[in-house]
Amino acid sequence: MPQILKLMDDKTQFLRDLQTRGCPVCDHLVRALDDYLAGFIAGFVDKNEVQEQYAAEGGFCPLHTWQLDQWASRRGLAKAYPKLLDRMASVLSEHARSEKPLTEVAELIKGPLTCHICELLRDEEGAYINKVTPLLAAEEVKESYAHSQGFCMIHLAAVLNHPVAAETGRFLIAQAALRFGEMARQMEIYTSKHDSLPRQTLSRDEKDVVLRAMIHLYGARRLHLQGSA
Repeated sequence: MPQILKLMDDKTQFLRDLQTRGCPVCDHLVRALDDYLAGFIAGFVDKNEVQEQYAAEGGFCPLHTWQLDQWASRRGLAKAYPKLLDRMASVLSEHARSEKPLTEVAELIKGPLTCHICELLRDEEGAYINKVTPLLAAEEVKESYAHSQGFCMIHLAAVLNHPVAAETGRFLIAQAALRFGEMARQMEIYTSKHDSLPRQTLSRDEKDVVLRAMIHLYGARRLHLQGSA
């Protein structure tokens, strides 16, 4: 019984997630990212242990460092960063005195494979896709999916990389093709109305079509661009 209830809860949540104008997986990851950064900054600014752990790990990758910058004040970061900077100064001084290959300095820059937030998002992405993929075979879910914007290409490919019935997979691909065709027509209407008619005549779909097209081709902007809004 508990497993059945969990599946019902998962389906209910996924049906809600499908109401987004973006990709449901991307939106889940953006929420997870925002929740993490909000909680992290509270400790990062005021707690020595958080600052020390951050310094020991070498900080975040460039993308998530700039996203951290959006969440925290410069005064807060000025309180939080000295431990990392002192560690970097110490490590670089050691490199300068040693015979280590000069190229090893590049290893001090965090990348997606060693960034804590990148790891968090990979885990969240995998867990979410593992949870929703079995739900896609249900007729109720398919009906809601057909009226939704669907997955972006990145997460459609990730879902199709899981064990999915051929019929369900073809359904998801056909829906993606339909959405992109609709967006192409909506962009043409947007351009025509934008150039010749009052902008209040634009429909909701026409107003946000460029953003939706970019999201569904490449994933949510917040997950990929430095300093994005």
